[in-house]
Formats: sequence, structure tokens, C-alpha cells
Amino acid sequence: MVRRLEPKDLPHHFGGSPEEVSRNLDSLTKANRYFGGVRSLARPLHRLLLRHRGRPVRLLDVGCGRAEAARRHVEWARAQGIDLRVTVVDRDADVIAQARRGCAGYPEIRIVRGDALALPFRSGAFDYVSASMLLHYFGTEEAAGIVRGWAALAGRAVIVSDVRRHWFPCAAISVLSRLSGSPLFGQGSRRTVLRGFTPAELRGLARAAALVRSRLTRHFPFRLALVGFVTAD
Repeated sequence: MVRRLEPKDLPHHFGGSPEEVSRNLDSLTKANRYFGGVRSLARPLHRLLLRHRGRPVRLLDVGCGRAEAARRHVEWARAQGIDLRVTVVDRDADVIAQARRGCAGYPEIRIVRGDALALPFRSGAFDYVSASMLLHYFGTEEAAGIVRGWAALAGRAVIVSDVRRHWFPCAAISVLSRLSGSPLFGQGSRRTVLRGFTPAELRGLARAAALVRSRLTRHFPFRLALVGFVTAD
């Protein structure tokens, strides 16, 4: 078992200069492309959205980055004939600016600046709340409280995707770093894995967040997706 790094073990600093934010978003885009960050969230979410043909559905995506996931969801929904309206939230002004530029031509997407810990929305304002690669920045207890808050905003379910903590990707990152020299496999990637969750930990987080029931799926290469239902139906 690889021990999880809590924030007290390895503090994370959000933000930075516009140039630093842009570089971080570039790295995130590459990581999502090669390691399945968006895909692991889209698959379980899209299965849920298929239930909504013929009526509008509201999605809140927290920690949006450049809103790549939101655009993918909207493009998919258009093809399926689903009226999907997405509100994306990030707390960094430079991130929000890049998201706005990327979402030109997507009237279905609303971009809001806000904090994941204090979202400016009323209870039940959305059908679903989603987040990708966000919870690992928080301690286990704090993450459960965050999901509990998201559940209050969701009429149906919360969907979260994050990295699966396992010895193999930790070892693979070290080897690939030496062989390739790519920053994609630097120490930051290894720390991300160490901040991740095991399947049992994510299930426990769902219970601690008082979700009615949950479903967990694994996605290649080492991603976990948790669907936590707010109601029994």
C-alpha cells in the first residue's frame, strides 16, 4: 500500500502569474489527453445524461480549467439531441479568462468565478455536479465535506473523477522520467498519484458525504470515477 499524501505533508499553492497559470493549464491539458482525465469523467456522466432526452438538464462543473470537459459534454449532448446547460466554475481569474476564450461559440456554457468551498448557488440549482482531478488537493475529511456541499446543489448526483493511488504508476513515472526527460513525468506527476485515492477510500468518502448510494468505476490507465446519488431513484 502506498501512503496517501495529505495537504499537511505536501502543501499545494494555487494560482501564480498568468504565465505560470498558462503553463500549468498546458500540463493539465496534456495529462488529461494522455491519462484519461476527461474521458474518465465523461463516460459515467454521459450515461446519466441519456436519461434526459426531451427535457433540459443542468450541470455544474467545478474546477473547470480551460473548460475542455464542458465543451466535450456539450458537443456530445448536441449530437444526442440533449438540451445540456453547463455552468463552469474556477476561482482563478486567469483560468476563467482562458476558459471564456475557449468557450466562444458555446452558448450552452456559462462561466462563473467562484470557490469550490463556497459556491454561489442555491440548493438544488443543478441536476448534476461534476469535478475532475480536484479532490486530491484536499485532505480526506475536507474532501468528504466538499462533496457533501456539492450534493446539496445537485438534484440527482455528484460525479467525481480522480487519480487512483497505486504503486505501479509511481514506479512507471520514475522510469519514464529518466527515459524521456519529459516534464509530463516529473515529480509533480508522482506527487499527484500520491495524493490520489484507492477505490476503498473513494467509497468511504461517499459514505462520509452522506450520499444515498454510490457507484465506482475504474478507467485506463489509473483513474477512478465515483457517481454518488443524492436520491434513491
